[in-house]
Amino acid sequence: MKKRFLLAAFSLLGAASVSFAQVSFGPKLGVGLSKFVDVKSPSDQPSYDYSYIVVPQIGVVLNAPFGNHFAVRPELLYTQRGTVSKTSATIFGNTINYEGRMRVSYLELPINLVGSVQAGPGNVELFAGPSFGYVLGGKSHEEVTGFINDTRDGNVIGKKQPSDYGTSTDDDTYINPLNVSLNFGAGYKFDNGLLVQLGFNLGLSNLNPHSADSDTEDKRNNTVVKSNAFTLGVAYLFGGKK
Repeated sequence: MKKRFLLAAFSLLGAASVSFAQVSFGPKLGVGLSKFVDVKSPSDQPSYDYSYIVVPQIGVVLNAPFGNHFAVRPELLYTQRGTVSKTSATIFGNTINYEGRMRVSYLELPINLVGSVQAGPGNVELFAGPSFGYVLGGKSHEEVTGFINDTRDGNVIGKKQPSDYGTSTDDDTYINPLNVSLNFGAGYKFDNGLLVQLGFNLGLSNLNPHSADSDTEDKRNNTVVKSNAFTLGVAYLFGGKK
């Protein structure tokens, strides 16, 4: 009985050591194209034309395979999201043009499920999974030209919008601190550990902030803005089975 127990224990330890030996990790660098999208807006509000901005991405990746063709791949990244937004309006026959630029920094945790097949000196991969981003801060720039001319710069803050925001002279912009999104894409992992990925990040969260004012909070879901981004990343994974 003792021999069977010891044999089972050594078998478990052996399997665990093999599994651990296959885990690899390393740095990741990337670049992306990010913009915001109006998903829902009131009919009496101006519509915005959004365009992409270039954003950086840097962090670490952990690759934990199971079986011969699958892996779980969490990442911890510093990344940015943002956009350029434009609109115009005519008031009493006078045209007013608006342009805003926003760049927001996030600490982001993607958790992707990866499927792969051998092809050449490595593996072709497909991946998908959720991503959770937390706002670290950001900057905004706004310009109004035409009948009225004005320029404002402010900070982007990830927290509830204060109840006196509409009447204050505060130039800061408030944003939902948590951005939940969906990652999916494809890549190629070389046997030497080099990994190249092309992906798309589909925003699921409303970027508009919650509000300390109950009336504003009740109207929050009438305007829904989300963030999308194309990403290109390169990582190098150390350790594990090549």
